[in-house]
Amino acid sequence: MRAPALFSKVARWRRDDIVAAAHAEHRLGEIVLECEVWIAFDARAVAFAQSDAKETHGGIFTADYVLANWIRFLEEPGGRWIISHLQAMARGEDVRRAVLADYERLNGGGEPETVVW
Repeated sequence: MRAPALFSKVARWRRDDIVAAAHAEHRLGEIVLECEVWIAFDARAVAFAQSDAKETHGGIFTADYVLANWIRFLEEPGGRWIISHLQAMARGEDVRRAVLADYERLNGGGEPETVVW
């Protein structure tokens, strides 16, 4: 069992083109509509979550695992910027400063939401 860690929500994007198509086909509960990436910098862990119209699914993983399993979601406009940071994290680099600087730039300032998991 891992110790609780402080995670920062660094990326969240809605898949608007997918949402429109799913809504038209009455399939909102079957399709991933929104994605989130949270990073625990000190614990070197990544939480990845996907939401549909009914519920959210996610977990806590290594950066390698997230890159290997959810790259198609990360390559979307809202997640693209985090890929290079996850790659650096997977190589063992400390990405805190770079991720928080990019987060601030992309969000017009401020700090990401945090939670202990």
